[in-house]
Amino acid sequence: MSLLELASIISVFFFGALSVFLSVKEEKTKKELTSEQKKQKQRLYHIEILKQIQDRIGYSLDIERVIDVITGSLQDLFPYTSASSLAIKEDKIIFKTYLKETASPNFVAEVKKSMLASLSAILNKEIKSSDNDFITGNPLDPNNLSLPQSFFHIPLIVNERVKGLITVASTKSAIYQESDMTILYQITNSASDTLGKLENVLNTEQEKLIAMIKSLADGVFMVDSESRLVVINNAAKQIINVVSDNPTLIDILSLLPPEIELAGLIKNAIAQNKYTEKKNISFGERILNILIIPVTASNKVLGASVVLHDITLEENLAQAKEDFTNIIVHELRAPLVAIKGASQLIERQNNLTNIEIIKLSALVSEQSEKLLTEISSILDAAKIESGRFIIQKEPADLNSLIQNQINLFAPESVRRGIKITAQTESLPIIFLDKTKITNCLNNLISNSLKFTPENGTITIKTKVSTFDTSKSYAEVSVSDTGVGIPLDKQKDLFSKFSYSKNPFSTSEHIQDGTGLGLYIVKGIIEAHGGKVSLESQEGKGTTVSFSLPLTS
Repeated sequence: MSLLELASIISVFFFGALSVFLSVKEEKTKKELTSEQKKQKQRLYHIEILKQIQDRIGYSLDIERVIDVITGSLQDLFPYTSASSLAIKEDKIIFKTYLKETASPNFVAEVKKSMLASLSAILNKEIKSSDNDFITGNPLDPNNLSLPQSFFHIPLIVNERVKGLITVASTKSAIYQESDMTILYQITNSASDTLGKLENVLNTEQEKLIAMIKSLADGVFMVDSESRLVVINNAAKQIINVVSDNPTLIDILSLLPPEIELAGLIKNAIAQNKYTEKKNISFGERILNILIIPVTASNKVLGASVVLHDITLEENLAQAKEDFTNIIVHELRAPLVAIKGASQLIERQNNLTNIEIIKLSALVSEQSEKLLTEISSILDAAKIESGRFIIQKEPADLNSLIQNQINLFAPESVRRGIKITAQTESLPIIFLDKTKITNCLNNLISNSLKFTPENGTITIKTKVSTFDTSKSYAEVSVSDTGVGIPLDKQKDLFSKFSYSKNPFSTSEHIQDGTGLGLYIVKGIIEAHGGKVSLESQEGKGTTVSFSLPLTS
């Protein structure tokens, strides 16, 4: 063979081999391009699926709906016979399966069995069955004997809590690759992240709302549309006397009077989306106004809030004001009637002797003084309440003021058979309002005389006391051996409109005095920079003490 022929043969082989090599490389490149295009298309589709899921989930924390969105978005991702889910919703397990291809009841049963076993393993507790089953898509075919040959499970986990399980299954064997599982995992994980962030935001807002509700002075509790207790604040617990840390609505209803029919009112409020109120409900020593208010969002009734407004104080105050008005009318009317009667007798003469005229004139003077004293008390109380009470301080001998008041009450104490004594220590000159402090002493001695029986004693003591390291006070106490004051009434004695019935009064219906005495005493002493206190024991007597600072 000539060299030329050999060269021709080699050339043919070389170019043939090169052609084959280039053809193979071209084919490989085409496959790589096709594969890359497929991957890019898959990524774009994957991104679109994630966007659709996120848009459709929106602001919903409904796990069942979220899982439905995910399983409903898998149809074009990869082939399958069924896309199934187990959703954990309010402690219930809900099983759903969508049949893309016809399958037998046994196929569905095997898928469900496998899912329950997988969920049991994840939760580390046995789950034998679901509470509700739903099958959609193609109808079941009892004659189809195919069983699951390929499947994989992906859990849905939100803030480290398992909320459900998604399973893709097929009657064909070995058709799922790792990339398929990765896609479903990414979709599920994206939904989990969205749910987790939304749940955190809602939990934060819920905590703020609960904190606000718990800080309310009124009693408040809320129930959902299924009449389950959502939250109750401490004020409501105290009003209803709830002991349990985690009460139910049944616990609350059992403590309230049945005639309120609160369960029915709540149901009606939710069903009719209607505000309801029940007024002046007596509950033990309390008086309540109960308001039931529907809670709505997006035109949907989510439940109801119940407000327990304690109006006991308002009602008691209203009653006290009514009583006060009646007493004021009586206290002012009595001296006015006496003045009017005496004046008319003096004016008509009617053969009155000089002695009788003098007595009537004294009665007019005495009743006028009483009338002026009562009016002065009412004005002082009004000034104290409005913060316009003013005192005029001047140097005074407190022990002398006390002795003057003892002398003033001497005739009344002798008539009643009550002994008034003073046990005084030497006191420095004190800057005080003589008229106002005299009024205080007058009120305290008068009260002791009113509530002390015959042969009783009233003792007035003075001493210098030091309540702290920087100030010294003159302390005055007025003690009696009277009937004493019940413990439950002591806390209100220095309040406006507070009364104690005189046990020695002949009237069964009218209180003695306006009930402003101790209220005014407290106002006068506090205006001087001092304090008032009371100690009393029923059947043994009462001691009222007040202090005045020794500095001007």
